[in-house]
Amino acid sequence: MNIDEQIIINKFGQDLSAFHDLLNLFQSKDQENKKKFLADLAFLIIQSKPNDNDIDKAIELGMLKPTYTPCVKIRKGIKGNVLQEIIDLPDNEIEKVFILFLSLYKIAYKRLLITEKENPYKWWYQDLSNDDYIARIKALSNLKLVIRKIYNQSGIETGAIISALIPFPINLYEKNIVERHLELYAFNNIYPQTGLNLFKEIHDDTASLTVIKDINKLPYDEKKISIY
Repeated sequence: MNIDEQIIINKFGQDLSAFHDLLNLFQSKDQENKKKFLADLAFLIIQSKPNDNDIDKAIELGMLKPTYTPCVKIRKGIKGNVLQEIIDLPDNEIEKVFILFLSLYKIAYKRLLITEKENPYKWWYQDLSNDDYIARIKALSNLKLVIRKIYNQSGIETGAIISALIPFPINLYEKNIVERHLELYAFNNIYPQTGLNLFKEIHDDTASLTVIKDINKLPYDEKKISIY
């Protein structure tokens, strides 16, 4: 589920998008990607802490018949294995599954929205009618990186400085989130399966990471100093 899809689903939770907007999005996908989308939606449902009292409300919200197979199966409880069982239903049930999942998510989301809307660390509960805020979310979710390689005296690559190009100042929380993504990128893409040492600017609002590999193999000088 990409960031645009996450935004429109959470807008649905805030009554800023309609059922048909999400249904059109879902219907535009092929069967394999519909299943993947449902799996992502199931994860969001679990994260939103629904309870079994939400089941009847969700069936009513989605204007589904209680005798539909997904509606019968969900009465086993809103748990990960039950949601997966529903996702695995035959293809002719898939649209009903989507409507049921979307309804469950909205009910659980709206309950959490009451307590979480002032939480600056969870963008999905902020005011998603604010276009400037949406643009900020998208920019932080689609990072452009500059990677400067570091070489030792023998010309051997020993690390890199990875910087994220963000078109506006970011706060400390956003900086930490971005740098966590830079860490994962370094471990997975630049120096996979290599022990790394990571260094970051603590007080700077620029998201940047210095990555050093095999730090114990680098040449060094020993110095003695007195601090008294």
